[in-house]
Amino acid sequence: MRFRPENTGRSNAGYSMIEMLIVTAIIIILATIPVALLRRSREKVLEAQAVRSLGTMALAYENYWAQQGHEYPNYRSDGQRSEDIRYSTAEQLWDDLIAQNLLPKQYSGYAHNRRDLLARGYVLSILPVDYGGIPSSGPRNTYALAMIPYPGSPAKRGLAVVQGQRFSKSFPTAIPRKIGQLGVYSMTIYALPD
Repeated sequence: MRFRPENTGRSNAGYSMIEMLIVTAIIIILATIPVALLRRSREKVLEAQAVRSLGTMALAYENYWAQQGHEYPNYRSDGQRSEDIRYSTAEQLWDDLIAQNLLPKQYSGYAHNRRDLLARGYVLSILPVDYGGIPSSGPRNTYALAMIPYPGSPAKRGLAVVQGQRFSKSFPTAIPRKIGQLGVYSMTIYALPD
C-alpha cells in the first residue's frame, strides 16, 4: 500500500506570494543601502576636486600678490577701473592670470565660469571686489572665489575661499573647512549653506 501525504492546501512546488513579496522587499532594502553610500561618496569625490581647484585658484591669487606689489587681482561688478582696480571684468582677470603663468595654460580660451572646467559638477565664480559693500581693508587686500554647483549637478554644496574680513562677513552661515597648507599659505575653504 502506497503512502499518500495529507492535502494541506499548500503546493510543494514553490513559494507562496507572501513569501515572494517579503524576499523582494528585503532585496530592495538591501540594494538601496549601497546606492545611497555610492551617491554620498561620489559627492565627496566631487567636493574634494572642487577644494583642490579652489586651492589652485587661491594659490594663483597669492602668487599674484607676491609678484604685483602686494595687491590681489580684482575687478568691480560695474566694470569700472580705478587706481586700486586693475581689471574691469572677471574675464580680463582670468586671462591675465593665465598669461602670467599663474594658472595652467589648459584653461586658456575658456570662460572662468564654464561648467566642469575646474571641477566636475561646479562652476567657478570670481566674486568682484565690490561684492557685499565697500571693503574696509581696501580692494587690494581682499578676494573671494566660489565653486557653485550648477542645476542638475551631482555636486550638492557650494564652496568658497575667502581673503579679507569683508568677504567673511558676506558668508555668515558658511562652515569653515580647513584644507591645510598650500605651499607656504594656510587657507580655509568654507562650505556654503544649501
